[in-house]
Amino acid sequence: MAQESPPVWLLEYIEHEVSSQVDLTSGDLLPPDEDWVTTALRGVPEGERDNTAIKLAGYYLGRGEPESRVLEMLRSWNLRNPESLPDKDLCKVVTSAARMEARKRIRTGAQEGKAESGPNGALPWEEQRQASLQGLGERLGLPITDIRVTKSDDSIFEFFLGEDDSVMVTAGDLIEQRLFRKRFASAGLLAPKRITEPKGGGAWDEVFRQMVRLAILQDVGQGSSTLGELREFLNDYVETYRGLSYFSSNQSIPNHVAFFIVQRKGEKPKLYARVFEIFMEARARLGLKTLKKLTILLPSLEHKSEKFTWNRQTVRAWCMNLDSMSQEIKEMVFKKAAEGKDRE
Repeated sequence: MAQESPPVWLLEYIEHEVSSQVDLTSGDLLPPDEDWVTTALRGVPEGERDNTAIKLAGYYLGRGEPESRVLEMLRSWNLRNPESLPDKDLCKVVTSAARMEARKRIRTGAQEGKAESGPNGALPWEEQRQASLQGLGERLGLPITDIRVTKSDDSIFEFFLGEDDSVMVTAGDLIEQRLFRKRFASAGLLAPKRITEPKGGGAWDEVFRQMVRLAILQDVGQGSSTLGELREFLNDYVETYRGLSYFSSNQSIPNHVAFFIVQRKGEKPKLYARVFEIFMEARARLGLKTLKKLTILLPSLEHKSEKFTWNRQTVRAWCMNLDSMSQEIKEMVFKKAAEGKDRE
Protein backbone atom coordinates (compact mmCIF):
# COMPACT_ATOMS: atom_id res chain seq x y z
CA MET A 1 0.00 0.00 0.00
CA ALA A 2 1.52 3.30 -1.08
CA GLN A 3 2.22 5.81 1.68
CA GLU A 4 0.03 8.95 1.38
CA SER A 5 1.58 12.42 1.51
CA PRO A 6 0.73 14.60 4.53
CA PRO A 7 -2.17 17.00 3.90
CA VAL A 8 -1.31 20.51 2.77
CA TRP A 9 -2.78 22.14 5.89
CA LEU A 10 -0.44 20.06 8.13
CA LEU A 11 2.68 21.07 6.19
CA GLU A 12 1.66 24.74 6.36
CA TYR A 13 1.04 24.47 10.11
CA ILE A 14 4.48 22.94 10.72
CA GLU A 15 6.19 25.60 8.59
CA HIS A 16 4.47 28.63 10.12
CA GLU A 17 3.67 27.60 13.70
CA VAL A 18 6.16 24.93 14.74
CA SER A 19 9.40 25.74 12.93
CA SER A 20 9.28 29.40 13.97
CA GLN A 21 9.21 28.35 17.65
CA VAL A 22 12.15 25.92 17.45
CA ASP A 23 15.61 27.49 17.76
CA LEU A 24 18.30 25.65 15.81
CA THR A 25 21.87 25.78 17.07
CA SER A 26 25.11 25.14 15.18
CA GLY A 27 25.18 21.72 16.84
CA ASP A 28 21.93 20.75 15.13
CA LEU A 29 23.52 21.23 11.71
CA LEU A 30 26.04 18.99 10.00
CA PRO A 31 29.50 20.51 9.56
CA PRO A 32 30.24 21.32 5.90
CA ASP A 33 32.80 18.51 5.63
CA GLU A 34 30.18 15.96 6.76
CA ASP A 35 27.56 16.86 4.16
CA TRP A 36 29.25 14.58 1.61
CA VAL A 37 29.41 11.78 4.22
CA THR A 38 25.66 11.94 4.80
CA THR A 39 25.03 11.81 1.06
CA ALA A 40 27.53 8.99 0.49
CA LEU A 41 26.07 6.82 3.25
CA ARG A 42 22.77 6.65 1.36
CA GLY A 43 24.53 4.68 -1.37
CA VAL A 44 26.26 5.60 -4.61
CA PRO A 45 26.14 4.46 -8.27
CA GLU A 46 28.45 1.75 -9.53
CA GLY A 47 31.08 4.11 -10.97
CA GLU A 48 31.52 5.97 -7.66
CA ARG A 49 31.83 3.01 -5.28
CA ASP A 50 35.64 2.64 -5.12
CA ASN A 51 36.40 6.33 -4.67
CA THR A 52 33.63 6.77 -2.09
CA ALA A 53 34.79 3.69 -0.14
CA ILE A 54 38.31 5.14 0.08
CA LYS A 55 37.02 8.54 1.20
CA LEU A 56 34.71 7.05 3.85
CA ALA A 57 37.45 4.79 5.21
CA GLY A 58 39.88 7.71 5.44
CA TYR A 59 37.23 9.91 7.07
CA TYR A 60 36.39 7.46 9.85
CA LEU A 61 39.98 6.35 10.43
CA GLY A 62 40.98 10.02 10.66
CA ARG A 63 38.39 10.45 13.42
CA GLY A 64 40.12 7.70 15.43
CA GLU A 65 37.79 4.80 14.68
CA PRO A 66 39.55 1.39 14.85
CA GLU A 67 40.17 -0.43 11.61
CA SER A 68 37.78 -3.29 12.44
CA ARG A 69 34.90 -0.91 13.15
CA VAL A 70 35.51 1.03 9.94
CA LEU A 71 35.34 -2.20 7.97
CA GLU A 72 31.93 -3.01 9.50
CA MET A 73 30.73 0.53 8.71
CA LEU A 74 31.72 0.09 5.08
CA ARG A 75 29.99 -3.29 4.93
CA SER A 76 26.76 -1.67 6.12
CA TRP A 77 27.20 1.16 3.63
CA ASN A 78 27.90 -1.34 0.85
CA LEU A 79 24.45 -2.91 1.33
CA ARG A 80 22.84 0.43 0.42
CA ASN A 81 24.58 0.60 -2.94
CA PRO A 82 22.55 -0.51 -5.98
CA GLU A 83 25.48 -2.79 -6.84
CA SER A 84 27.62 -3.96 -3.90
CA LEU A 85 31.39 -4.18 -3.98
CA PRO A 86 33.04 -7.58 -3.26
CA ASP A 87 33.93 -7.90 0.42
CA LYS A 88 37.58 -8.53 -0.42
CA ASP A 89 37.69 -5.11 -2.11
CA LEU A 90 36.36 -3.46 1.04
CA CYS A 91 39.05 -5.19 3.10
CA LYS A 92 41.76 -3.91 0.73
CA VAL A 93 40.35 -0.38 0.86
CA VAL A 94 40.36 -0.28 4.67
CA THR A 95 43.87 -1.76 4.90
CA SER A 96 45.23 0.75 2.37
CA ALA A 97 43.46 3.68 4.05
CA ALA A 98 44.77 2.57 7.46
CA ARG A 99 48.34 2.61 6.12
CA MET A 100 47.85 6.08 4.62
CA GLU A 101 46.34 7.39 7.85
CA ALA A 102 49.16 5.85 9.90
CA ARG A 103 51.79 7.53 7.69
CA LYS A 104 49.95 10.83 7.97
CA ARG A 105 49.72 10.53 11.76
CA ILE A 106 53.42 9.68 12.13
CA ARG A 107 54.47 12.47 9.75
CA THR A 108 52.29 15.01 11.54
CA GLY A 109 53.56 13.84 14.93
CA ALA A 110 57.18 14.25 13.84
CA GLN A 111 56.41 17.66 12.36
CA GLU A 112 54.84 18.79 15.64
CA GLY A 113 57.59 17.27 17.78
CA LYS A 114 55.40 14.54 19.26
CA ALA A 115 57.24 11.29 19.95
CA GLU A 116 55.65 8.02 18.86
CA SER A 117 54.58 5.88 21.78
CA GLY A 118 55.69 2.72 20.02
CA PRO A 119 55.74 0.80 16.71
CA ASN A 120 52.64 1.22 14.57
CA GLY A 121 51.23 -2.16 13.60
CA ALA A 122 49.63 -0.80 10.43
CA LEU A 123 53.01 -0.04 8.86
CA PRO A 124 56.35 -1.82 8.40
CA TRP A 125 59.17 -0.07 10.28
CA GLU A 126 60.78 1.39 7.14
CA GLU A 127 57.50 3.06 6.12
CA GLN A 128 57.14 4.45 9.65
CA ARG A 129 60.73 5.73 9.43
CA GLN A 130 60.19 7.41 6.07
CA ALA A 131 57.03 9.12 7.34
CA SER A 132 58.92 10.33 10.41
CA LEU A 133 61.81 11.60 8.25
CA GLN A 134 59.33 13.53 6.11
CA GLY A 135 57.69 15.06 9.18
CA LEU A 136 61.05 15.94 10.74
CA GLY A 137 62.15 17.52 7.45
CA GLU A 138 58.97 19.61 7.31
CA ARG A 139 59.58 20.76 10.88
CA LEU A 140 63.14 21.81 10.06
CA GLY A 141 62.35 23.13 6.58
CA LEU A 142 64.76 20.62 5.00
CA PRO A 143 64.08 17.97 2.31
CA ILE A 144 65.52 15.15 4.46
CA THR A 145 65.45 11.78 2.67
CA ASP A 146 67.73 9.83 5.01
CA ILE A 147 70.00 10.08 8.05
CA ARG A 148 72.99 7.80 8.57
CA VAL A 149 75.51 7.70 11.40
CA THR A 150 79.04 6.32 11.58
CA LYS A 151 80.15 5.40 15.08
CA SER A 152 83.59 6.69 16.09
CA ASP A 153 85.16 8.75 18.87
CA ASP A 154 82.90 11.58 17.68
CA SER A 155 80.00 10.03 15.75
CA ILE A 156 79.28 11.56 12.34
CA PHE A 157 75.68 12.02 11.21
CA GLU A 158 75.12 12.40 7.46
CA PHE A 159 71.88 14.14 6.44
CA PHE A 160 70.81 13.35 2.88
CA LEU A 161 68.84 16.18 1.24
CA GLY A 162 66.99 15.35 -1.95
CA GLU A 163 68.89 13.24 -4.46
CA ASP A 164 72.35 14.81 -4.61
CA ASP A 165 73.18 16.80 -1.46
CA SER A 166 74.23 15.73 2.01
CA VAL A 167 75.70 17.42 5.07
CA MET A 168 77.95 15.88 7.72
CA VAL A 169 77.36 16.89 11.34
CA THR A 170 79.26 15.63 14.37
CA ALA A 171 77.31 14.39 17.38
CA GLY A 172 78.71 17.32 19.36
CA ASP A 173 77.32 19.84 16.86
CA LEU A 174 74.02 17.98 16.70
CA ILE A 175 73.34 18.51 20.39
CA GLU A 176 73.16 22.30 20.03
CA GLN A 177 70.72 23.90 17.59
CA ARG A 178 73.07 26.85 17.01
CA LEU A 179 75.93 24.58 15.89
CA PHE A 180 73.60 22.43 13.78
CA ARG A 181 72.33 25.49 11.89
CA LYS A 182 75.88 26.84 11.53
CA ARG A 183 77.01 23.55 9.97
CA PHE A 184 74.35 23.77 7.25
CA ALA A 185 75.18 27.42 6.64
CA SER A 186 78.87 26.61 6.14
CA ALA A 187 77.90 23.95 3.59
CA GLY A 188 76.07 26.61 1.58
CA LEU A 189 72.74 24.77 1.64
CA LEU A 190 69.28 25.52 3.00
CA ALA A 191 69.26 27.04 6.46
CA PRO A 192 67.18 24.91 8.85
CA LYS A 193 64.18 26.54 10.46
CA ARG A 194 64.78 27.75 14.00
CA ILE A 195 63.00 25.60 16.57
CA THR A 196 61.38 27.85 19.15
CA GLU A 197 62.09 26.73 22.68
CA PRO A 198 59.28 26.94 25.25
CA LYS A 199 59.94 28.53 28.62
CA GLY A 200 61.09 25.25 30.12
CA GLY A 201 63.18 24.30 27.05
CA GLY A 202 63.39 20.78 25.65
CA ALA A 203 62.17 21.35 22.08
CA TRP A 204 65.60 20.85 20.50
CA ASP A 205 66.26 17.89 22.80
CA GLU A 206 63.22 16.19 21.27
CA VAL A 207 64.48 16.97 17.74
CA PHE A 208 67.87 15.52 18.68
CA ARG A 209 66.25 12.32 19.99
CA GLN A 210 64.25 12.01 16.76
CA MET A 211 67.42 12.31 14.67
CA VAL A 212 69.24 9.69 16.71
CA ARG A 213 66.24 7.34 16.59
CA LEU A 214 65.87 7.65 12.80
CA ALA A 215 69.59 7.43 11.92
CA ILE A 216 70.73 4.18 10.32
CA LEU A 217 74.04 2.89 11.71
CA GLN A 218 76.75 2.52 9.08
CA ASP A 219 79.35 -0.23 9.26
CA VAL A 220 82.08 0.69 11.72
CA GLY A 221 85.31 1.84 10.08
CA GLN A 222 86.93 4.96 8.71
CA GLY A 223 86.00 4.20 5.13
CA SER A 224 82.42 3.14 5.87
CA SER A 225 80.88 6.57 5.20
CA THR A 226 81.19 9.15 2.45
CA LEU A 227 83.24 11.29 4.81
CA GLY A 228 85.55 8.40 5.67
CA GLU A 229 86.06 7.62 2.00
CA LEU A 230 86.96 11.24 1.28
CA ARG A 231 89.42 11.34 4.19
CA GLU A 232 91.19 8.21 2.93
CA PHE A 233 91.18 9.52 -0.63
CA LEU A 234 92.79 12.85 0.35
CA ASN A 235 95.47 11.14 2.42
CA ASP A 236 96.35 8.81 -0.43
CA TYR A 237 96.23 11.58 -3.04
CA VAL A 238 98.60 13.87 -1.11
CA GLU A 239 101.01 11.06 -0.21
CA THR A 240 101.33 9.99 -3.84
CA TYR A 241 101.28 13.47 -5.38
CA ARG A 242 104.70 14.02 -6.93
CA GLY A 243 104.37 17.73 -7.55
CA LEU A 244 103.97 18.80 -3.92
CA SER A 245 106.22 21.83 -3.44
CA TYR A 246 106.87 24.74 -1.11
CA PHE A 247 106.43 28.25 -2.54
CA SER A 248 108.18 31.26 -1.00
CA SER A 249 106.58 34.71 -0.82
CA ASN A 250 108.42 35.82 -3.97
CA GLN A 251 107.28 32.83 -6.04
CA SER A 252 104.04 32.61 -8.02
CA ILE A 253 101.93 29.48 -7.57
CA PRO A 254 101.04 27.78 -10.89
CA ASN A 255 97.32 27.32 -11.48
CA HIS A 256 97.63 23.65 -12.42
CA VAL A 257 99.11 22.32 -9.16
CA ALA A 258 96.67 20.31 -7.01
CA PHE A 259 98.54 20.81 -3.71
CA PHE A 260 101.11 23.34 -2.52
CA ILE A 261 102.73 24.53 0.70
CA VAL A 262 103.23 28.11 1.90
CA GLN A 263 104.36 29.62 5.19
CA ARG A 264 103.54 33.13 6.29
CA LYS A 265 105.78 34.99 8.70
CA GLY A 266 105.22 33.88 12.29
CA GLU A 267 102.89 31.03 11.30
CA LYS A 268 103.18 27.30 10.83
CA PRO A 269 103.39 25.95 7.27
CA LYS A 270 100.06 25.29 5.59
CA LEU A 271 99.00 22.80 2.97
CA TYR A 272 96.60 24.10 0.30
CA ALA A 273 94.59 22.30 -2.37
CA ARG A 274 92.80 23.45 -5.51
CA VAL A 275 89.29 22.10 -5.39
CA PHE A 276 88.84 21.52 -9.12
CA GLU A 277 91.98 19.37 -9.30
CA ILE A 278 90.75 17.36 -6.30
CA PHE A 279 87.33 16.95 -7.86
CA MET A 280 88.70 15.58 -11.13
CA GLU A 281 90.63 12.94 -9.22
CA ALA A 282 87.75 12.20 -6.81
CA ARG A 283 85.37 11.73 -9.71
CA ALA A 284 87.67 9.10 -11.17
CA ARG A 285 88.43 7.29 -7.89
CA LEU A 286 85.25 7.74 -5.81
CA GLY A 287 82.65 8.31 -8.50
CA LEU A 288 81.88 11.73 -7.02
CA LYS A 289 79.29 13.27 -9.31
CA THR A 290 79.42 17.01 -8.72
CA LEU A 291 81.87 19.68 -7.62
CA LYS A 292 79.16 21.01 -5.31
CA LYS A 293 79.10 17.71 -3.43
CA LEU A 294 82.84 17.98 -2.81
CA THR A 295 82.59 21.55 -1.53
CA ILE A 296 79.85 20.41 0.86
CA LEU A 297 81.96 17.54 2.21
CA LEU A 298 85.29 19.34 2.64
CA PRO A 299 84.15 21.59 5.54
CA SER A 300 83.02 18.47 7.41
CA LEU A 301 86.73 17.57 7.71
CA GLU A 302 87.39 21.20 8.74
CA HIS A 303 89.14 22.11 5.49
CA LYS A 304 88.48 25.81 4.75
CA SER A 305 88.10 27.72 1.52
CA GLU A 306 90.34 30.79 1.41
CA LYS A 307 91.20 33.67 -0.90
CA PHE A 308 94.54 35.41 -0.38
CA THR A 309 97.30 37.28 -2.17
CA TRP A 310 100.66 35.63 -2.77
CA ASN A 311 103.44 37.43 -4.68
CA ARG A 312 100.88 39.93 -6.07
CA GLN A 313 98.81 36.97 -7.25
CA THR A 314 95.21 36.27 -6.09
CA VAL A 315 94.95 32.67 -4.98
CA ARG A 316 91.76 30.74 -4.27
CA ALA A 317 92.36 27.39 -2.61
CA TRP A 318 91.33 25.18 0.30
CA CYS A 319 93.47 25.24 3.43
CA MET A 320 93.74 21.60 4.47
CA ASN A 321 93.20 20.65 8.09
CA LEU A 322 96.39 18.72 8.86
CA ASP A 323 94.82 17.23 12.00
CA SER A 324 92.46 15.21 9.79
CA MET A 325 95.34 13.88 7.69
CA SER A 326 97.97 11.23 8.34
CA GLN A 327 101.07 11.82 10.45
CA GLU A 328 103.23 11.15 7.38
CA ILE A 329 101.62 14.07 5.55
CA LYS A 330 102.12 16.41 8.51
CA GLU A 331 105.81 15.51 8.67
CA MET A 332 106.19 15.89 4.90
CA VAL A 333 104.61 19.38 4.94
CA PHE A 334 106.88 20.62 7.73
CA LYS A 335 109.94 19.04 6.14
CA LYS A 336 109.35 20.59 2.70
CA ALA A 337 108.64 23.98 4.30
CA ALA A 338 111.90 23.82 6.27
CA GLU A 339 113.87 22.84 3.18
CA GLY A 340 112.26 25.68 1.22
CA LYS A 341 113.11 28.21 3.95
CA ASP A 342 116.73 27.09 3.88
CA ARG A 343 116.95 27.78 0.15
CA GLU A 344 115.54 31.33 0.45
